[in-house]
Amino acid sequence: MGDEFLTHFSWITLLLERQPREPFRSGSPEQAVLDDFRKGWGHLDTAALLRGLSERHGPIAAPTIEHFLASCIMEDWKKTGSIEAHPGTEIQDFIRILWEPLQAQGFSFTQREADGRVEFSVTRCPVYELAERAGLHTWLYHLACATDFYTATAFSAKIGFCRTKTLMEGHECCDHTYIHKP
Repeated sequence: MGDEFLTHFSWITLLLERQPREPFRSGSPEQAVLDDFRKGWGHLDTAALLRGLSERHGPIAAPTIEHFLASCIMEDWKKTGSIEAHPGTEIQDFIRILWEPLQAQGFSFTQREADGRVEFSVTRCPVYELAERAGLHTWLYHLACATDFYTATAFSAKIGFCRTKTLMEGHECCDHTYIHKP
């Protein structure tokens, strides 16, 4: 049986080859977290790796990895946006790239558009279901849910984003709202 985390988070493997845009100070607790994450990712059972990072490094472990991933994600989505975002259709372009493939991956959501806003209500999320099975809600929030705050705004400065609820935090849905900024 394969590591289900590596299936959902295969994109992390490539990011771990990079140096952080804002390098962590050598010898800092954050650098130790990142080093341990890199050493274990793809080599250890991911659930055991994440639990071990929390045990060894405490509450800074998951936010530290989020910070590293955020720097990579912002760089990548900015590049994607420079190619794919077109004036006046930035939100639709972002939705085409991020949201359209999600249904085939097992996500269930509704979409509503009005007044320069696009709202999504996600009621089924395979990453949340993995968190339920593994009991790693905090980690998967930092690896998946938190990345939502970086992708859209990096894709285009014309997109604002807000979210007030997530399945991962025990709500009935995830509410993603994208707002066109003039």
